[in-house]
Amino acid sequence: MLIDHMRALKEEDNLLSAIDQSAREANALQYLREKIETEDQVVRSLQTKVQAKLEDRHKQADELDRRLHAISEQRNGLTDKANHERSEVSEQQERQQKLTTQRRQVSVRLQQIQRVIDRRQRELTQYDEKNLMPAFIPDDRRRYFLYAGTLSPNDDEVFDGLKDLAGLFRGVIPNLNILTSTVADAEDFHPVLSVPDIGHIAHQDLYNDLALNFKGRQLTGTSYALNNRLFSEGWTQSGYGMVDTWINNDLKITVSHREDGRVKQVNYFDHNTLIKIDVMNTNNNVIATQYVEDGNNVRYEEFYRLDRTHAVMMTKEYRDNRLQLIGLRDDKNALANAFKSDVELLLWWFRRRAATANDALVVDGQSPLFQAMLGDKEAEYQIIPTFYRLEANDDLVDVVNRYQNRIHDVIALDDLSFETLLTGITHQIGLQLLNS
Repeated sequence: MLIDHMRALKEEDNLLSAIDQSAREANALQYLREKIETEDQVVRSLQTKVQAKLEDRHKQADELDRRLHAISEQRNGLTDKANHERSEVSEQQERQQKLTTQRRQVSVRLQQIQRVIDRRQRELTQYDEKNLMPAFIPDDRRRYFLYAGTLSPNDDEVFDGLKDLAGLFRGVIPNLNILTSTVADAEDFHPVLSVPDIGHIAHQDLYNDLALNFKGRQLTGTSYALNNRLFSEGWTQSGYGMVDTWINNDLKITVSHREDGRVKQVNYFDHNTLIKIDVMNTNNNVIATQYVEDGNNVRYEEFYRLDRTHAVMMTKEYRDNRLQLIGLRDDKNALANAFKSDVELLLWWFRRRAATANDALVVDGQSPLFQAMLGDKEAEYQIIPTFYRLEANDDLVDVVNRYQNRIHDVIALDDLSFETLLTGITHQIGLQLLNS
């Protein structure tokens, strides 16, 4: 019994020791938990601080990027300004050289002017014996503008007539300007505007004039690189020559070339339906884009500036192939002027080109444009109409008589018109028969 009792006491001591050991381990675990939680809080605090510092560093980096970009923009602006100033200096030197040349030609020019004055004085006395009608004599103190409409450089017959008209201004060719309104290259007109026995005639085109009316630097010969772009995009060339054809699934592009190989026009098709046309100039720049619906309905046209921005300078909106609105854009792409027709646009342009009463504009007197010019109350220029096969009962004779303040000279293109005007005009006016 005593031994059993002693054994039981020993087991009870062992149990109490085990309980104490478990309590100490539990306390140790609690301490570890508290220590881990404290360290976690320290770590989270450090992470928060690190994150804040990283965000601050990112903000500083972004600010540095913005400053670097601003510095780069400023540097580019200064570079452009320096290039522009160098260009102006070069142009000034060229003008100085031209001025020097002109000074050497002064004595010759004065002699030519005197000869014109003498001829004008002689011709002023050559009246028709029956009607006392003076001939039309160009005045070297005036500027003359000959509107040739939307001529094509390939229209030889019309250009022969244009040369004959220009011949009337033989003594004042430096004062003569040919005006056109076609999306074409000015250099295409040079061969027909430089006549050996007349001299070179200045040419201004409506669209080219607007495209160059900018403050930036002109585009210069940027290669269109159309072939390389089409090859890289997976197009397949199926035709060669003056008109190339490119195929890409249901899409097709036709590229028309000039005789020297440069691109003239690019047509875009979707399922063989025309959707867009790009018109190029001789420097391989897109000068106009026409958007087409249903293959033949023109919906919209864009005309571009010929500066480095290549921004849209004019738009035309159509409905059922009828022009609805013409919008002129300024250098900030804001609408600067709006017109309802091409005639309104031309009248506005004429007022800019022939801006004073000392300017005269030669125009087809049997065209709707002539009537619109007479009704333009803002215009100050004189009008010189031309007439062809004008009969005695034509109301245009009364128009010439009624607008004496705007019409001081008339050009007859044939004998019938000359006789009609000679007998029908009721006041003295400069009347000239072409090629008389």
